[in-house]
Amino acid sequence: MNTNPALFVKSILSAILAVVPASSIIARADRPANDNLVFASTMTSELRYEKLLAQKLFKTPSDLGRALVCPPFEGEFALSIYSTATTSDVAMFAMTRAEKNIWYAATDLDRELRVSPNVAVKSVTATIKRPVALAVADAIGYALAGTRPLVPVEAIPVHATRIQFFAPTHAKTKLKSALLEPVSQGKLSQALRRLVTLLESYCVSSSTARKQLSKEIEAQARLISGMK
Repeated sequence: MNTNPALFVKSILSAILAVVPASSIIARADRPANDNLVFASTMTSELRYEKLLAQKLFKTPSDLGRALVCPPFEGEFALSIYSTATTSDVAMFAMTRAEKNIWYAATDLDRELRVSPNVAVKSVTATIKRPVALAVADAIGYALAGTRPLVPVEAIPVHATRIQFFAPTHAKTKLKSALLEPVSQGKLSQALRRLVTLLESYCVSSSTARKQLSKEIEAQARLISGMK
C-alpha cells in the first residue's frame, strides 16, 4: 500500500519536532513562527527521495541557485539557474519537470524507495539577464542564511507543496539546502513562493512576456534580500 507523499511530509515534520530540543527553537519576534526556511530531514527515506529527485531532475548546473518544487500529487520540478561565462551579460535558466509524481512512482516499485522509477521528464531552458539571475541567487542565499529549526504547530497541512532551496556557490552559508514547508507562513514565506511562481512562469512564457516577468522577478528577489 502506497504512502501518501503529503502524509509522508507530515511524518517528517513530526519527526523533526521530536528530536529538536525545545530550547533551540526560537522564533524571531518580528516574524510569525516558521516564517523562514527549516532544516532538511535526515531520515533515510527522505534522503532516498531527494536522491531520486536529483537523479531525475538535476540535469543542469545550478551555481546561481536551485528550487526543487514537490507538490503532493503532480509531478515534481526543478528550477535551476546557472552561469554561461563570467563575462556574459546573461545566465541560463532551466525548468525540468517530471510527467508524474516521482514519489508515487517510486513507492509503486518499492516502499523503501530503493528502486528508481521510469518517469519521463521534460526540460525547458531560457536565457535570463545576469543581474536578474544574481538577484535571485542573493535572495536564495539570504533565505538560507535565516534557516531555523521547525517550531511546533498545532495543525500541519497535508495537501500543500514543499519547496527545497539549494544554495548558490557564492552564498555565505554552509547549508547545502533548506526547506520551505507548508506550515511556513508570513511575509518571507509568501515572497519566496511568489518568486518560485514567477520563475516557473518565466520558463513557459513567450519572449515578449518574459521581459515583464524579468522585471517582476528582479523586484521580488530584491524584496526578499531586503527583508529584516
